[in-house]
Amino acid sequence: RVGVPVACARADAKLHVRRPPPTPLSCSFACGTYRRSNGRQKRPRHRGNVHVAAKTKEGRDVEHERVHARECHRAFVAWVPRAAARDDTPSFASQETKRRTDVHLGAMFRAVHVCAWRWRRVGTTCRWMQVDETRRRACWCTCAWKCEDGAWLERGNDATAAGTGWLGRNALDARPESLQTWAKHAMKTSQAWVEVAVAEAPSPSTVHALDRLSDAICQVLDAAELLRNVHQDRTYASTAQRVCNELNQFVHELNANPQLHRAVERALRAMQAKGCHEKCETFLVGESLKLEFENGGVHLLLEAKQRWQRSQEAEHRAAVAFSRNLTENQKLGSVEVPLSMLESHLPKHVLKTLLKGCLSNQDGIVNLTTDSSTVAQLLKWIPDERIRKQAYLSCARTPVENQGLLDVILVERSTQARLLGYDSYSELLAQNRMAKNPAAVARFLDELWLEIEAQARSELDRLRCFKKARVGNDEVAVWDYAFFTGMAKAEACSIGAIQVSAYFHIENCVRGIGLLAQRLFGLEASESNPSRQEVWAEGVRRLDFYDCRQSHRGTMYLDLYPRPGKFNHAAHFTVRCGICNDKGMVRPPIVALVCNFQDSETHLLTHQEVETLFHEYGHAMHSLLSQTRLQHLSGTRGALDFVEIPSHFFEHFVWDHRFLRCFARHHKTEEVIPRRMVEHLRASKRMFQAMDMQTQIVYAVFDHRLHAHPPSLGADCSALFRNVHNKYSVLQQPEGSNWHLRFGHLVNYGGTYYCYVAAKILSRLLWEMHFEADPLSEEAGRELALKLLGWGGARDPSIILVGKLHMASPGLLPTGRSLEDDVGRTCLSFNEEFHFRHFRPFRHNFVRGLLRMDAVGGPTPVVWMHRRVRSLLCGSTGP
Repeated sequence: RVGVPVACARADAKLHVRRPPPTPLSCSFACGTYRRSNGRQKRPRHRGNVHVAAKTKEGRDVEHERVHARECHRAFVAWVPRAAARDDTPSFASQETKRRTDVHLGAMFRAVHVCAWRWRRVGTTCRWMQVDETRRRACWCTCAWKCEDGAWLERGNDATAAGTGWLGRNALDARPESLQTWAKHAMKTSQAWVEVAVAEAPSPSTVHALDRLSDAICQVLDAAELLRNVHQDRTYASTAQRVCNELNQFVHELNANPQLHRAVERALRAMQAKGCHEKCETFLVGESLKLEFENGGVHLLLEAKQRWQRSQEAEHRAAVAFSRNLTENQKLGSVEVPLSMLESHLPKHVLKTLLKGCLSNQDGIVNLTTDSSTVAQLLKWIPDERIRKQAYLSCARTPVENQGLLDVILVERSTQARLLGYDSYSELLAQNRMAKNPAAVARFLDELWLEIEAQARSELDRLRCFKKARVGNDEVAVWDYAFFTGMAKAEACSIGAIQVSAYFHIENCVRGIGLLAQRLFGLEASESNPSRQEVWAEGVRRLDFYDCRQSHRGTMYLDLYPRPGKFNHAAHFTVRCGICNDKGMVRPPIVALVCNFQDSETHLLTHQEVETLFHEYGHAMHSLLSQTRLQHLSGTRGALDFVEIPSHFFEHFVWDHRFLRCFARHHKTEEVIPRRMVEHLRASKRMFQAMDMQTQIVYAVFDHRLHAHPPSLGADCSALFRNVHNKYSVLQQPEGSNWHLRFGHLVNYGGTYYCYVAAKILSRLLWEMHFEADPLSEEAGRELALKLLGWGGARDPSIILVGKLHMASPGLLPTGRSLEDDVGRTCLSFNEEFHFRHFRPFRHNFVRGLLRMDAVGGPTPVVWMHRRVRSLLCGSTGP
C-alpha cells in the first residue's frame, strides 16, 4: 500500500487471523470513536488484566498482531511532528498532508482494531491504547483541514512558502473574525498537546510536546501583539487586543496546570537519570518551562492561585491601558508655538510632520500635541527657553491617568511576587537573568555612577560656559540640555544634522542592511512587493533572506513611518520563531521592524534614526540567525540582559566609516560620505556622553527601586523619581514633574531596564575584541553567528560570554568602568560573594588615564585591562 512503512506492510503480510480484518477505517471520525463505512460507530472495550498463555496458538496470534499494531503505532507517532511541520498554520493542513495522515491513521487503526477484536475474546487489556487515543486526538487537531464555518483553506506543501493572508499567514485576512477563528483553533490544538504531554512517558518527548503547545499559542499571540500596535484599521486592532487578552488568560491557566508541571519535572528527572547534559537544548527548554510553571503559581493552593490569576489580569489590563494612553493625543498635553518661529528654526521635513499632527493653526499660533516625538523636536530646535519649558512640563505631567495605572501595576506585581514567595518583583525576575539578585544590580549601577560623576560635572561646567557665552545665563535646566548640547556639538565639530542626513536616504540604509547581512553572514537580502492582503498598512516593505544554497532563512517586514494610532516608538516584533534541524532551516522566522522616522517625504534619516534602525536590525538578525531545534528559546527568547547585547552591538557599525562608505551616499550627488564627517560624528558623540550615561542610569535606578521596594502611593512615585534624578544626574528635576508617566519601558521592561546599560558596555567590549580591526570581517561574522546569535536563548548567557568575550568565568558581567570609547572595561561578578576588591589598587588611576585617551588610535586599553582581570581571577590561587 502506498504510504505505509515497509515494516508495517511486512508485518501485515504475516498476520494469521480467523476472520477477515474489519473494513478500513475512515479518517473522518469524532475523537475517541471509530466510524465504519456502514455508518455504525464502535468503541473498543477493555476488560481486566488477563494474561495470555504464550504457548497457545491463540496467544501467539495475539502477540503477532500486537507487534504489527505497535509498528503501525510507531510509524504514526513518527509522522505526527512531520505532519505538523509541513504546514505553517497547524490547524489548516494541506490536501497532501491530509492524504498521508489518512494513510498512517488507517494503517494503525486497522491493526489496532484487529487486536482489539481478538483481545476482547481472550480478555487482554491494551493500556497503551489510552496513550494512543490522546496522540490520535492531537494529530487530529494538528492536521484538521476544516474551519468552524466549513470553508476549505489549502496551501502548498512547502513550509517556507508564503501564504496569501496578512503576514503571509493563510489564517489571516481582512476580516477581524479570522484572527479570532485562528485563536480558537490554536487553543483547541494546545488542549490536545496538553493531553499528549500528560500521557507521555517521562522523556524528551514531553518537552517537545510542550514546545508544540507553546508554538501553537505563540504564533497567534505574537501576530496579534503586532497587529494591535500597528494595524491601520482600529477595528482590527481592537480585535487583536481582545485576542491578546484571551490568549494571555489561556496561557495563565496553562502555567497553573499541575499536571503539566509534574510532567515536566518527571521528564527532567528522566533526562538527568540518562545523563542528559545540562547544556542540552531540550533540557534547557524543560528548565525554562518548569520556571514558568512555578512563576505561574502552579504550587499555590486554590485560593492563592485564584488571587494570583486575578492579580495577573489586573496588571495586564493596567499595562495595556498605560501604553495605549501614550498614543492617544487627546490624553496628552499641548503647547502653543508661533508659526513664524517654527518656520525659521525647524527643518522643513520636521515642520511638515508637526503641522500635520497639530491640534489647531489659527492667527499664526500653532497648537501642538506634546507627544514624545514632537517634544523632542521642540527641545532640540526652538531657541525660546519659555516655549521649551512649557513643552517639557506639559509632556512631563501627562497623561494623568497613567499615575493611577502605574500604582495598579506596581501593587499587582508586588502581590504576585509575595504570593510566589519572593520579597520583591525584582527578585522574582532575577531568576531568569544573568544578574541573579537585585542587590547586585543596585551595586552595579551605583559603581557605574561613581565612576562617571566627576566627568559628568566637568561636562556640565563646559555646557554652562557655552550657554553663558551665548545668552548670558549659565543656569542649565533639563529643557536646555538638548538645545545647547546640539549647538555645542555643531560648533565644535563643524557639522549639522541636516548635512549628515543628506547621506542617509532610506533606500541606501535598507541597502546597507542587506550589505551587512551578506558580508558578515553570507545571507542575500531580496526585497519583494508584498500584496495588499499581506501587510497591515500602506508603505510596509518586505525583505527575504537566503543563504548560499538559496535556502530561505527568514522574512523581515519594515514599517518605518508614523501614522495615527500606530505604536509611537521603535521596536522589533517576532511574528514567528524559526525551527531548525540537522539539514537546516525547517521553518524560517518572520519578524517586523517598527519605527517612526520623521521625514516621510524626502525619506532622509538623521544619524540617530539610522542608529535606531540598526539597533532593531540587531534584534532581527538574532531571530534570523538562531539555529534552535525548539521554538521556545529561539531568537530573542532568552535572558533579557543578554538579548539586548546584539542590538547594541549593531549600533557600532553606523559609527565606522569603513562600513558607512559602502552605502552612505549623498541623495543628490551620489558622493560617498566623507571620512572627516564620520570622525566629527564620533567626536560629537564623545562630548557629553557622561551626562547621557547618567540619564540612562537615572532610568535604570528608578525602574529598579520601583520594583525592588515599590512605594505605596502615586505621590511617592513622583517624589522617588525626583530624588533619584537629583542624586544620579547633574541636572535637577523641577517640582511638579511626573516624567515617569511617559516611561513606557516600565511596562515592558519592568525591573530590568538596567540591561540597557549592561548591554551597552558588553557590546562595546565585543566590538573592540572582534570587529575593531575589520568591521566587515567574514571570519568574525561567522564566529558571531555561530557562537552568539545562533544559540538564541538555548544556552546559558554566561557560557556564551565566556566563549565569545573570553571572560574569566561563568556568571561574570562587565561593569560600567567606561563611557564607550574613552573609559576602560573590566568584569564584575553579579555574585554577592565576589566584589571589586581585587581591582582597588589600580582602578581609579587607570580610569582617569583612559579619560584622556582616544581608544581609536594606538593600542586598545580594553585588551590589557581584560588580561589583567583574567590574571586576577584565573590565577593559581583562584579568585
